[in-house]
Amino acid sequence: MSSSRTRALGRQAATNASLKFEAQLMSSPNSSPSKSDGGTPAKRRAKSRGGAGVKSQPAAKSARRPPLQTAPKSQLARRKRAVSLDSRRSDNDESSDLTSLSAASETPLQTSSWLDNTSQFSKNYVFVLLDFHGQVCGLDDEDDGEERIWWPGVVSPAADSTYRVQLFGTIASLPPNALVEMDSPHEGNILPICKDGTEDKKEKDHIQFTTPKYVVSGQSPRKRQRLDRSDLEAQWQAALSDVVTYILANEVPSINFLGSISKIQLNDTKSLVMEVDAAAPAEMEEMSDTDSDPDWTAPPADISLEIPGELVLARDKKKKYWPARITDYVPPPNRHTLPQYRIVWLDNSTGIVTRAEFYAYQDDGFGTCSMGQWESEYQEVVNDEEEDEPKEDDRGESPEPSNPAPSSGDFEQLSVHEQFVYVKPVLTAILRDKYEPAREGSNKYFGGGKRRQEVVKDAGARGLMDPRDVEMFKKCLEEWCLRRPAVGKRDEEADVAGGADDATPTPNVKAVIPLPVVEVAPEVIDAALQETLCSPPSPTETSRIECPSSPALPPPSSSLATLESTPELDEMVEAKDVPSPTSAGEDIDPFDTSSILSEASDVSSLLLSARKKEKSPRQVGCPAYEALSEFEKADYCLNVLLPQLIIQVLLWRTGARTSVALLALEEEARLNAVGVAERAKTDWVFDVRRLRAQKEKEMGLMKEVEEVSTSRRGRTRNRRER
Repeated sequence: MSSSRTRALGRQAATNASLKFEAQLMSSPNSSPSKSDGGTPAKRRAKSRGGAGVKSQPAAKSARRPPLQTAPKSQLARRKRAVSLDSRRSDNDESSDLTSLSAASETPLQTSSWLDNTSQFSKNYVFVLLDFHGQVCGLDDEDDGEERIWWPGVVSPAADSTYRVQLFGTIASLPPNALVEMDSPHEGNILPICKDGTEDKKEKDHIQFTTPKYVVSGQSPRKRQRLDRSDLEAQWQAALSDVVTYILANEVPSINFLGSISKIQLNDTKSLVMEVDAAAPAEMEEMSDTDSDPDWTAPPADISLEIPGELVLARDKKKKYWPARITDYVPPPNRHTLPQYRIVWLDNSTGIVTRAEFYAYQDDGFGTCSMGQWESEYQEVVNDEEEDEPKEDDRGESPEPSNPAPSSGDFEQLSVHEQFVYVKPVLTAILRDKYEPAREGSNKYFGGGKRRQEVVKDAGARGLMDPRDVEMFKKCLEEWCLRRPAVGKRDEEADVAGGADDATPTPNVKAVIPLPVVEVAPEVIDAALQETLCSPPSPTETSRIECPSSPALPPPSSSLATLESTPELDEMVEAKDVPSPTSAGEDIDPFDTSSILSEASDVSSLLLSARKKEKSPRQVGCPAYEALSEFEKADYCLNVLLPQLIIQVLLWRTGARTSVALLALEEEARLNAVGVAERAKTDWVFDVRRLRAQKEKEMGLMKEVEEVSTSRRGRTRNRRER
């Protein structure tokens, strides 16, 4: 065989092989025509333009839900896919490494729509590609280089062939829940709201985007525009919350879907009233209660909540949390509705929220959520050192109740010390076990054990009384009942009846009250005369003069000697010399006792006046009270008498009580019931603030413990083997 013939046969074989390979390509289902191929079969072109891969459907359903259109391959081959932008990228990133979606995946765009192989759920809820003005991205907009965002919506049935999507939330100047039409819906401008799990089976039915997803279309992506997207992203988050809440209220989502929305805030289902076209068929309407499962029962309320009365922080439409109180549980009417709770806001307005729209104390969000600002008339206990509190000496003697009794307005203008006078008769009757409304509480306290604990537990309520007033009333009560000083520190053992002898008379004194002349016991005169005879007073000394050569005299038995050592004398005199005969320059006769008698008379007058001002002894109660220890008596005052004191003061302040004297048993019982109700009133808004501070402190301590534990684990090293 000649060489020329051999070469000819080789060329013929190569040509035949090439033709066979081209024939295989043409018969392959994944083959796509080239850009220059003008011989695309008419049938394939028609299928591509009419919605590739969409199964034929009845006319009625096609009119209600037109199939997604897919751009012809010849057009998609010439176009460049959109460029994805991560919403978390900084606007100031100058070196943005944007990549084309077509370059990221060499797989050509599928000719069949994702609607062919997806559930009805994914067909109904979608993400639509919109520009920042709310306009839908069409086929002719894929090369304009404009930035867009994927926006959540729900497919709305239509009587004609128009594909409509109702958007959630608000974007740009569009009205809330706007209805947009899509002339050419395709995979470049619409996506199912959930992932199909082709890339990762674990993410099947997960939300496509939990943060705003931006897209820039065009072959050469431009640098991202520096725009303020804070408002847009806030609107997007609100729209995502709306669609998730709507799905939970109208669908039965999968477990994977529920797991992907755990960090998404939910909204009130009442604010998500979506329009439904009147031409929609009956099967698209919401399931009625009669069609629900007969075996279905409404779930109970959250067992961790105290209903009514649970204090929570509930979220409003502006994403701020405000104090609220749960009043009732609203069970869902069917399985497609979320359980709800009826609440009272801090301004006494009412509302209904779901469990995801508020935080209780046991929730971590109670200590971390963004709270709104408000003011409360209720004040916490404050120890204001700058605020002048009247001292005991400044108040003088206890005032007497006025007759007639003051009105409620006038009573509130009185000082705490003056108001306390009006409740003394009731407190005295309680101590002596003669006040029937308080007898049960006293007997429980005297019984001890758990019964006493019940009284102590209930003693903390103080109504709407200012906490500072409560503290001052407590001091007045301790001073009156236990003889504890209201202000300052004093020697509680200094009592005239005790006969203390360790007080030394002040050598230089000046009386601040008149000095009447009184008779002095003979023993005092003899003792003073003997001291004077032993050592006559010098011109520079006054008052008492000691004689070192004389033996110590026994203490006289007169009342004057007893009063001489009382500390009340220090309150009645000032350090200044009392004039004596020596100060006038007169000669002193050793046997003249007139000066001694005069000085003894003056000191006697001072001490007797001090005895008049001496406080009366502590209050004496019934035998059960007297059997208590000193500590228990103080505790009794705090947990039994103080609550009753607050009740009586509140009765006077509200005008319910107008008599200082005790009334008939029935009337006292009625007044006590009114006072108990007044004492039970609280500003629950302030309680929420207090619980919030407590939760923040608790979470701070837990964080410190975790940090210490982590630090210790980080420093742990295994011992090196030797």
